[in-house]
Amino acid sequence: MDPLLGRLVTFYKRGGKTLLVGGRPGTGKTTLALQLSQALNPKTVTVISTRISEELLLKQYPWIKEYAPRIRIFDFRLSSAEVLVEKFIEGARAEDGLLVVDSLDTMLRVIADSEARKVENTLTAIAASQSDTKTILTSELIAGFEASSTPLEFAVDGIVELEMHVRDGRIFRKALLRKLRGSVIDRAEFPFTLSGAKIRSFDAYREPRLKPPAESIEKKSSSALGRGRSKASMDKAFDFFEKGSICLIEFEPIVPLTAVMSFILPVLSRFVNEGGSAYLLPPQQLGPAELSQIIPELVTTEGLAERLRVWVDVPGFSEPYFWTFTPQSPESDFSNADRVRSELRERSAAGGVFVVRSLDRVEGMFPNRLGEVKGELLRSIGAGTAMGDVNVIISSSTAGLLGSISAMSSRHIKFEAQSGSVVVYSVKPWTRSYLVRSASSVTLFPHLFVIE
Repeated sequence: MDPLLGRLVTFYKRGGKTLLVGGRPGTGKTTLALQLSQALNPKTVTVISTRISEELLLKQYPWIKEYAPRIRIFDFRLSSAEVLVEKFIEGARAEDGLLVVDSLDTMLRVIADSEARKVENTLTAIAASQSDTKTILTSELIAGFEASSTPLEFAVDGIVELEMHVRDGRIFRKALLRKLRGSVIDRAEFPFTLSGAKIRSFDAYREPRLKPPAESIEKKSSSALGRGRSKASMDKAFDFFEKGSICLIEFEPIVPLTAVMSFILPVLSRFVNEGGSAYLLPPQQLGPAELSQIIPELVTTEGLAERLRVWVDVPGFSEPYFWTFTPQSPESDFSNADRVRSELRERSAAGGVFVVRSLDRVEGMFPNRLGEVKGELLRSIGAGTAMGDVNVIISSSTAGLLGSISAMSSRHIKFEAQSGSVVVYSVKPWTRSYLVRSASSVTLFPHLFVIE
């Protein structure tokens, strides 16, 4: 079941009776109310609508026809406050019933003040009663726990607020669990998307399992090399491994590093497995112990020995793809790295080298000499680009040289953490947003899902 719907169904199973769904127009209140009514699976559903007819409701939400025999839709616009109160009471008395009021504040705005108070008092009484009927109310104006909260907000058992904002031409939505009486709120925010007139919420990002490879990649099934292939959706949305390209991958510090590396390593390994060469200067947090568990899962033995070099600063590891040196100066270190990449380039069937550098790691080697680091880094990237290298720079959003790299990059991809979930999109050129989910059964291989 959808994570958000699952939490709300559990809330009702644990004794919750009345839920208030708040949010501005277009945030998905009606959609959530109807989906939740379907998930609760009552004998009867009474929908009192202030903005839409039964015919239009069924047209906008065709999936509710699956349980249409149990649903009764009442168009408030064709009636009065007295009839409305009768419908409230009728719905509240239904055995194993569910009452959906969409939307409450619209009703109260179009009737006289005295009648509005009567309607609100009736709903407050229903919310506070011991009736077995479940109720879902939608509202465009809720005050949460502020001093201006209405008696109804205090009477209901649960409050969910839906939010929507637009950033860089992309729509982001999230649901906030304000109150769920009788239930522990261990996760208060759920990012979600609206697609096909349905809400789809996102689980929090889950770290993939890291384990030593049980056998070499050559002994696995014929599809084993697929672990080193980016999915078609990744290729289509983020085709950043063109010869001579420069791609910046920026991430917020709170984004799990495995989400970023799961995006990079399958592409790098594909490059190597198809005859190319690769050079990796990994982030500080990804040490040789972790790398020795991940990389053999993705790259063939021949590729590991001949066409892959990974810089590590901890001696004592015998893997043929590890390359160790002690930092001396920006000029000497970049010269040594250039020499290694030159050797890899000669062995590469693709002609160039797939080069991945952690900008934070580069800056951390010489934190007091960033001017020299910048000059050597830009020179090295420029020289590699001229020789057909694919240059990928991984950088946190706090790196000092981020702006300089962004200015020269042909692609700029961003990772963001949203309420525990991880989202990725390209700033340059523009792409849609994707949810990043790890596949725990396959080490560091992402699943991408389109948002909105």
